[in-house]
Amino acid sequence: MAPYCLLFGFTGIFGFILCEFKKSRKSDLIFLIILTGILIVMASVRAHTVGVDTEVYMDYFSNMVGRSPSFLVSKENIYWREPAYSLLNFIFAKITNSPAVFMGIVSGLIIGLRSIFIYRYSSKIWLSVFIYITFGFFGYAMCTLRQELGISVALFALPFLQKRKIIPYMLIVILAACFHISLWVMIPVYFFVHIHAHIFLYCREA
Repeated sequence: MAPYCLLFGFTGIFGFILCEFKKSRKSDLIFLIILTGILIVMASVRAHTVGVDTEVYMDYFSNMVGRSPSFLVSKENIYWREPAYSLLNFIFAKITNSPAVFMGIVSGLIIGLRSIFIYRYSSKIWLSVFIYITFGFFGYAMCTLRQELGISVALFALPFLQKRKIIPYMLIVILAACFHISLWVMIPVYFFVHIHAHIFLYCREA
């Protein structure tokens, strides 16, 4: 628990000093790069006992080593309904046979995507990172890998939801759902949001 408490304190103090006393895009970027690096390192060196799903994912990766491409679409593949996650395992199983290395790479991908999204869309980057850590989302990046990969991808669909651009929104959501099937729920969300917006405007004008 001590490393996480130190991380909370460091993020809050360092972020406030660097980004509030000298506000600039450069300060935000320096802070984000440093914190992203720290989070990725922490996620990469964690013990395999961290996270209730960790050993399941490590066993799945080990089972992927030496498999042929046909395994990806076979019913023997327990994640065949989530082809992007299966393919990710398959690709890295050709590069390394270490589950620990793979877990570190996936956690880094999750954290990296979140950092990119924060940099592009957050108005107060240090506070966004502080919330990401203190609200427990960082912990999920070391546990629920499929869900977190899907969410990290789906985040980039939200600006298109705001702009009512259905095609890029749907393409991103479909990609996200290929990491975890729960993200298919984001398809009806698009129509619900815009129907609700039309009803609100109608009622306000009535």
